[in-house]
Order: sequence, then C-alpha cells, then structure tokens
Amino acid sequence: MAVVTRIRSGLGNQLFCYAAGRALAERLGTSLILDCRDPDRPVYLDRYAINAQFLRDGPSNVRVRYAKLQRRYGIVVAEIYRLFPRLTRVDGQIFRVFEERGPFTHAREFGSVKGAIYLNGYWQSFRYFDDVCSIIRAELQPKADLNEPNKRWLDAIRGRGNSICVHVRRGDYLKTGLGLCSPAYYKNAAAVMRDRVGNDATFFVFSDDLPWCRNHLPINDPVFIEGNDDDPVSELRLMAACRHHIIANSTFSWWAAWLGHHEQQVAIAPEPWISIVSRCPDLIPSNWTKLAR
Repeated sequence: MAVVTRIRSGLGNQLFCYAAGRALAERLGTSLILDCRDPDRPVYLDRYAINAQFLRDGPSNVRVRYAKLQRRYGIVVAEIYRLFPRLTRVDGQIFRVFEERGPFTHAREFGSVKGAIYLNGYWQSFRYFDDVCSIIRAELQPKADLNEPNKRWLDAIRGRGNSICVHVRRGDYLKTGLGLCSPAYYKNAAAVMRDRVGNDATFFVFSDDLPWCRNHLPINDPVFIEGNDDDPVSELRLMAACRHHIIANSTFSWWAAWLGHHEQQVAIAPEPWISIVSRCPDLIPSNWTKLAR
C-alpha cells in the first residue's frame, strides 16, 4: 500500500501537493509516491531530501475535475465524488482517487481516508500537514549547495538582524486575472513591518519583474536579489532565510514564509488572495497578518 500524490504547476504548488501526500502517508504508516508524469512545469522536488518514489514514466490518466462544477454546485458535487470515486492504476496497483473539494479549502474527510489513495488536487492549505510540519521542514532541505553568488546573498541576509523578504509576483499574473498586489499593499506592509521590528529593517526584494520593482515599489532603500530566474529552489532558500516576510498572493512566497517560521517572525499576506475567490479561510495561518491587496 502507498499514497500517491499528483505533482503539478510551479514549485509552490508542487510543495503543497507533496506536503499533503507526506501528511497522509505518515498517518497511514505507508510510503509516498510523487506522480510526476505529464508535468506542466519543470519538477523541482527531486532537489530536496524528500523520502519518496518519483514516478516519471508514462502518461497520467487522472485530471482535476472539481474546478468549474465545484464552484457552481459545491457540496452536491463533493458528495457525488465521495460516493462514486474514480480508480486509477499506478505500478500495477489500484488506487482510489481522492479529489480536492475546492481551491484553498481544507476537506475534513481528508483526515479519515484509508487504503491505497491517489491525491488529485492542489491541497493549498496548511491544515493538511500542520501536524507533521517538523517532518516536512526536515525533508525540504535542498541537497545541493548554493552557488557562489547566492552564498554571498545568503551572507548578506544573515548579516542583517531584521531581514525582510519582499516578494512581488507579476509575470503570468498580468494575464490570468488572478489579481496583482498593489504598490499600496507593499507600502502599508513595509510600514507595519517597521512598526513591529524596528527602523533597522532591511528589505530584500525577490520578483519575476525586478525592473517594475525598481520603478514602482514604494519601499525605501531595498536590496534587489538577482540571478535566480531559472533556479526557484535557490530563490526560495534565500527567501526563507529572511527573518520576516511580506508575501505576494503566490504559493511560492507562501512557502518562503512557512519554511522561515520562528517565534518572533512577522509575516504579512494579501487579502483577498485572488480575485476569483472571495475567501481563503484555510490558506493563511492565524498568526500571519492580512492586509488589503
């Protein structure tokens, strides 16, 4: 018996898929398989010290099916999926497909599923894995050392007592309609951060659009982190090394704040998370501060 979780999208979403699978495998006392067949983005999880089998060969016949129906018919569709689950075969074994019930929500029945389970969804909630967070943080240690430029960035971050990670996500968000975090959000977040951690804060800016940040980000004297356009694992490692976090509405920077957790951490997140979903009650931990996006 095993737990299989389908890996999808960018690194942030890949980490959510992995974390939910790890939590379920730990509860059931079984092994974990990461289904990396037919990825729509490069798979980065093999760069971490994850204890799992990576399945890469052959096509996957499992697709997310909740999206449009779930938003329209809600609990009715969820009940149909519960009563009539799909089955899929992985390495000759039959698995029952457990479907995500909706975006950014925690399905209570996740805690009671048993048997050979195939997880199909994004699982974007800390509630799925909150009870095994120490295991996940231990496994999400990159196996390779940073290159020399990134070692220097890491030294700079660690050399500042109040290093603040500021993540600005633009890129594909300019076309998807998910909504961007406004300059006002970052201005207000920086003010809150200075009020809580002191005026000696140093803001380290990470972004897929640094030219825009240099011209429009309303934060005084930031440090712009460059050189990791094709290396999200190293970028995430530097972001998580900061003591405090101002995140974008991006699962990538969500993970930076979550991995960088400590008792004195200040983490600020935007609300609403995305334009097409009004509330995401299971996404942001209660000790993070929410500010208008």
